[in-house]
Amino acid sequence: MSFPTSGANESAPVRRFNMEPNLFETPAEAQNRHLNEKVDARDVAEMKAQMVVVADGMATQTAYLKSLMKRDNAFSETRGSTFPISSETGLMEVDLLISENKDIYVRKMKMLLEQAQLSKSLKNIMTEDLICCYNVDGVSGKKGLKQYKSFLPALLGKQKNIYY
Repeated sequence: MSFPTSGANESAPVRRFNMEPNLFETPAEAQNRHLNEKVDARDVAEMKAQMVVVADGMATQTAYLKSLMKRDNAFSETRGSTFPISSETGLMEVDLLISENKDIYVRKMKMLLEQAQLSKSLKNIMTEDLICCYNVDGVSGKKGLKQYKSFLPALLGKQKNIYY
């Protein structure tokens, strides 16, 4: 049995019955849909891999920022009453603090000394009156900084385990 055909229907693609979501699609359309699904799946897999890399980077940055914040908070604690040192008692206290918290105080002193020329920036560490009472060796009627086993090396930048 043959069905009548018109000229317009002869060039139309043959549609087949399909159990997939698109009931009436040509083989080319089905293949195109299948390829699109493969590309979408590959894109999703690539995006997941990229998200893992980004998440790892974010975790690293977060940990680094937390350590910086912790260090900055410790820095802030040293700022107020510690420097400039104005008395011999204050110098003894700072010497003790440096021996307990070397990293914090050495970095703080380094930062204060880098702000200007040594002759000016030393006044950020010790008051001028205290500077006039001390020299390194304790000669010429002055007291010696050598007796401060933590302060002097920190001031001179010779602390062990500190990376500048």
